[in-house]
Amino acid sequence: MKKATVLVAFAALCAMLWSCGQKPKLSGEVDLPDGTMLQLISTTTNETLDTLKVEKGKFSYNGTAPDGIYSLVWEGQQAWTVELSSTPFSIKASTKDSVPSVVTEGKNKDIINKYYEYESQYAVAMAPIQEAIQEAMQGNPAEGEAETIMIAAENARNSFSANLYQLASSNPNNEFSLYLLQTTVTMLGYDQMLELDQALEAWDAAYAENATMQSIRKTIAKEKQLADGQPFVDLTAKTADGNEVALSSVAGKGHPVLLKFWASWCKPCRKSNPGLVKLYATYHPKGFEIFGVSLDEKAEDWQNAVAADNLTWPQYIAGWDVAMETYNVQGIPFTVLIDGEGKIVAKNLDENGLASKLDELLK
Repeated sequence: MKKATVLVAFAALCAMLWSCGQKPKLSGEVDLPDGTMLQLISTTTNETLDTLKVEKGKFSYNGTAPDGIYSLVWEGQQAWTVELSSTPFSIKASTKDSVPSVVTEGKNKDIINKYYEYESQYAVAMAPIQEAIQEAMQGNPAEGEAETIMIAAENARNSFSANLYQLASSNPNNEFSLYLLQTTVTMLGYDQMLELDQALEAWDAAYAENATMQSIRKTIAKEKQLADGQPFVDLTAKTADGNEVALSSVAGKGHPVLLKFWASWCKPCRKSNPGLVKLYATYHPKGFEIFGVSLDEKAEDWQNAVAADNLTWPQYIAGWDVAMETYNVQGIPFTVLIDGEGKIVAKNLDENGLASKLDELLK
């Protein structure tokens, strides 16, 4: 009887401790000091569900966080993407941009390793670009230098996004692929979004209620709503006095309106203002209107920039949540040209393109 009691107690202990033979859900090696805390953050809700401590260059987790894709964040400055599932996940986490992290065990090991390879390539490509950006911000860049830097950054982002999209598209019915699609969907062109929407229709029905899937489909649905020829989406912003004004107070009233999201700290936004000032002076007498929406956090910064750039059209202020919810704005400057009937004509036209469209609309 005593022997049986000991066996039962031993079995109970084994059930509680993974060290008795069961592998942890998540484990890894990382070159960080003992005691370093890693936050386990949901990529779906951005909620921190637990913390892991690095001990002797290793970490492990066998807690109660539900299955899914997570970011393992170190001091808010570096994150590794990991997966919790019925299959143990193990990673050699790299702290160097030039060295990809390597998943040694996991349900989607091959896909995630390819992702880490692309991530490392992107980090290496962006390193000199970020250096150039910092130098340009500290000094006075030569004519055209800032634009060259921004084009290089955009090309690097587009290449990274294209790689992730191809990786996800090649591996349907997969939660990690959904994570990749969520991070790239806003970078896709409209036609590519429609292709993705059709492809997602063919995924297993089990993914229909997945939160990430629903988020992606919502983004695509919004882009369909914002397609050229569709009615503009109304929004409300505030004046300097705090009064609320709706876009519909000027849009759809028989004359073209340009909705522009910008901010005082945004150099491309400020650089585009002189050209827009000239266009406004030319076309406003013919009926052209601008509805400027600043995304500044401080009203003082916004008003100082308005005065410095001599912006004479009506100016308002709103939060990023308004811009993202109404027009899927991911970056600024972001513009939407609306015709006299209230239909979207085009987005993000350059100065010459805007002038050409205004000539058509104001005949």
